[in-house]
Formats: sequence, structure tokens, C-alpha cells
Amino acid sequence: MSPEVEELWKEIELFLAETPDDPTSQATAMSLAGWARRLAGYDDEGIRWMRAAAEMDPDVPFGQLLEALVIVSWYVHYLELPAVERS
Repeated sequence: MSPEVEELWKEIELFLAETPDDPTSQATAMSLAGWARRLAGYDDEGIRWMRAAAEMDPDVPFGQLLEALVIVSWYVHYLELPAVERS
């Protein structure tokens, strides 16, 4: 793991540690942490965090929203590939 990614993980842990203990705040923070992991190139891990956030507090839409953005970005990337690469 690169030093930049290690630094990002440390920042995420600090961010989560400072989050209030109520489920709504925790779910929101987990969603954002998942998005940060996705931006760092760890899509699968990011989606796991987003789904865990959605389970923690189903009324917080960020986990589902950010997961949907990941899926849409995959689809757009797929559409942009030449047909030979898709097969």
C-alpha cells in the first residue's frame, strides 16, 4: 500500500473517531468513508462500507446514493470501452 493510501486510511479513522455516536451520524460517516475508499481505487471495500452504512440506518440515503454513483460510473466506463475490450 502506498504512503498516500496509508495516510488516507489514517485520516478516515480520525474522521470516524470524531463522529458522534448516534446511528445517523455513524451511517453518514461510514458512507463518506466508503466513498473515500472508492476514490482511492478500492471499489469493493468502499461498497462494503456503503452497504454497512445503509444497514446501520436505512433512513440515511448516502450509502445507497454513493453506491449507485459507483455502479453508474462502472456502466459509463463500460460504455466507453471499445467493443473488442468488452468481449
